[in-house]
Amino acid sequence: MTDRPGPNPSVSDEALIRAILEAYPPALGTSDVASKVELSSEATRRHLNRLEEAGYLSTDMLGSVRVWWVTPDGRAYLSEDSSDQ
Repeated sequence: MTDRPGPNPSVSDEALIRAILEAYPPALGTSDVASKVELSSEATRRHLNRLEEAGYLSTDMLGSVRVWWVTPDGRAYLSEDSSDQ
């Protein structure tokens, strides 16, 4: 962890998007994503919000839980990122 506010730079956008995409069903709550990438729920939420603003994720409330899923733009981002390696 860092002392800086905001998303933890040690967790990549790709890792967060993959954690959601590879889940079954392919939608996860914030705390579920946090546990998959080993990051605090608060830091994960900030990071996921940024990815939603970028168009890579969508979110909605399911009862009292906010769930996240990967958008077509998020899938394209993963495809582009994989082709860079």
